[in-house]
Amino acid sequence: MKRAGLLDINADVGEGVPSDAELMPFLDSCSIACGGHAGSPASIKTTLLLAKEYGVGAGPHPGYPDPEHFGRRVLSIGRLALYQSIVDQLTTYTKISDALGVEVHHVKFHGALYHEANQNDEMALLLWECLNQCLAPTKIYLPPNSAMRANIQAGWEVWTEAFLDRNYLADLSLVPRSGPEASIKTVAQLLERYEHLQVERAVCTLDGQMLGLEAQTACLHGDGPMAVAFARAIHLKRTRA
Repeated sequence: MKRAGLLDINADVGEGVPSDAELMPFLDSCSIACGGHAGSPASIKTTLLLAKEYGVGAGPHPGYPDPEHFGRRVLSIGRLALYQSIVDQLTTYTKISDALGVEVHHVKFHGALYHEANQNDEMALLLWECLNQCLAPTKIYLPPNSAMRANIQAGWEVWTEAFLDRNYLADLSLVPRSGPEASIKTVAQLLERYEHLQVERAVCTLDGQMLGLEAQTACLHGDGPMAVAFARAIHLKRTRA
């Protein structure tokens, strides 16, 4: 369990990657795929039980219903179809979490939907409709300056999210995944990012600028090849401090 004042370390899990069980002991919270970009009722249950075992705060991670592209592209889908998909994903998750007695700690949208909702008021409002139909107000993980934040609904608590394993551009958007410098690749780079966020409340952008970013939670992508090594390194750093 993290000490007061430390960043909450979260990861996207339940996405079919076999390392979730290794990753979970090093997390404070996790966002569980619930059948859009990845996940199934069976994987939701398995991942929720892991989170419960290790005392990790768990929440749903809905995304575009596009497993072929892992929810990382904007899907041409009508408003009603998207609404129904998100409601279905959230309902599937909450039925399982309720049955297991696991409280919904937060919600976080996935991939292209996460980014589109944070740039587009119309999409933000649609997703708020889905959330208010399916969940009691809780925390929502958002990047800085998001349209979701601008349209915040009563009772919801915003936790600003930073990314530990992705590089940032000068406008605090993420370097596109298509680029060779999209991701942080070494433990040394990862720990430097963690230190900037934890101590300086800032991130160093790809062009060398140090920009303020006051985050309450910081994400590791659970499907990344270095996810477990990164999470373990942060855990060791925090326990030795």
